[in-house]
Amino acid sequence: MKSARRAIITGASSGIGLATARRLAKSGWELLLIGRNEANLTQLQNELPNHPNIETVITDLNNHWEIESFLEKYLHREKAVSLLINCAGIGYSRAFEEISLKEWNDTFATNVTAPFLLSQGILRHWTAMELRGMVIHIGSIFSLMACSGYAPYIASKHALNGLAKAMAKELRGKGHEVHILYPLSF
Repeated sequence: MKSARRAIITGASSGIGLATARRLAKSGWELLLIGRNEANLTQLQNELPNHPNIETVITDLNNHWEIESFLEKYLHREKAVSLLINCAGIGYSRAFEEISLKEWNDTFATNVTAPFLLSQGILRHWTAMELRGMVIHIGSIFSLMACSGYAPYIASKHALNGLAKAMAKELRGKGHEVHILYPLSF
């Protein structure tokens, strides 16, 4: 199996995703950056003018149709991708009884469903291109513990932790790696 130095990073317009994009760009990786904030993604491209292999895509990871469209458009045989880093995440700070169903669903769509769909898409890409690859999920310390005021976020990060562990066991035998990181804050 072969490998490529092209990565997809979600949540690349801020926080951990933005920092990761900067670091990989400086290390010579080709990047496909997904984010919601077009101004921040444009600023990142302008920061790295000598790096011609950065492409940015504005995508709403709450919308599975936009994810499917992204996968169809950007994961094709001409450009191999070997690394997917799922950094995008949202969270609401409210008392449990005040959380709306929309907030709950949006949190799970971004923090769990999007990584699930993107991981499935990248696996199909690796299979078609006979590639080895790696998925890195950005969890949270709250993937392992809980506190009050963040129920949807904590529940979604626990779910992402389970997804990452299940993927790691299943894909290990196929030459792929799956990891989850647990930053201390969000």
